[in-house]
Amino acid sequence: MHHRIEAYRFGMISVDEFTHENDLIVLPESVVENWHRKKGHHLVAADLQPYLDSEDIQELIVGTGKFGGMKIDDDVLVYLDKHAIVMHALPTTEAVELYNKKELQNINVAGAFHLTC
Repeated sequence: MHHRIEAYRFGMISVDEFTHENDLIVLPESVVENWHRKKGHHLVAADLQPYLDSEDIQELIVGTGKFGGMKIDDDVLVYLDKHAIVMHALPTTEAVELYNKKELQNINVAGAFHLTC
């Protein structure tokens, strides 16, 4: 199954015609709503492991917030490198655009989107 992100604005994202107002992870087979991080506005590997360990993901698109405010800890890079997953971290507007392009290319892509900051 492929997911299409139809719209994003501060605090809101629309995926497959459903509107979400909390951060989420989009996987090839599912959408994880109400995604919370252990350190709030910092992304750590433990925030991704439960979702990515069971998937065959080639690329991860991280939306770091409208203004790019979410920080990415070094352990995320170590975890992704160990699993041969390429990461693209961008402000969420740009991350959504890239995610949709990757989806059209039939790449096994996941998206982790922070909707504010």
